[in-house]
Amino acid sequence: MIINVRGSELSMCAEKCLWWEQYQTLFIADVHFGKSNHFRKAGIGVPLRVTEEEVVKLQKVADKYRPQRLVFLGDLFHSEYNRSVEVFSKWLDGLGGTETMLVKGNHDIMLDEIYDTLGLHQVEVLQQDGLLFSHDAIQDTGFYNIYGHVHPGVSLYGKARQSQRFPCFHWKEDEAVMPAFGLFTGFVNVKVNRGDRVFLIAGTNVVEAQSAEK
Repeated sequence: MIINVRGSELSMCAEKCLWWEQYQTLFIADVHFGKSNHFRKAGIGVPLRVTEEEVVKLQKVADKYRPQRLVFLGDLFHSEYNRSVEVFSKWLDGLGGTETMLVKGNHDIMLDEIYDTLGLHQVEVLQQDGLLFSHDAIQDTGFYNIYGHVHPGVSLYGKARQSQRFPCFHWKEDEAVMPAFGLFTGFVNVKVNRGDRVFLIAGTNVVEAQSAEK
């Protein structure tokens, strides 16, 4: 599903990422590698293979789009160093000449040396053309701000009071929120105002919502 933003065409992907074909750039927000490890350490039962499944998902989108540049919009890792870093490192080694960049998020708290070792170029924001990519919202920049952090979702309601929740892309007048890529992130229903556009992810499809409610 393609959307035009400030003269740039961006593709919303059912894999919960954003593809900018003009620059052969793939944007992914909020993977939260290691979050399952963090919960297990706290004594909460979480499947062991979450990180491996997330890497498989990353490989599928990398194979599909063959990006020249891969940009993570923050919260790539959930907290401190754990085995998920090593799993991710092995995956990165197979990307060849793909440039990898991390727009740092509030959960990216490991030492800079670790990110450097992974080959991730760290920045606070990425500005290109009229667009500004960040982890969290940045107000009054004059650019169209695209960010993650929120883990947006919507609920759709049927006539019999049944409801179903979906992750989504939420496009507003001057900013947009990307869905969280990670498998163990969940999402929060967004407040949809008049003029907003919401595209929900339903399986392998990206569909514009006609009746999205908070």
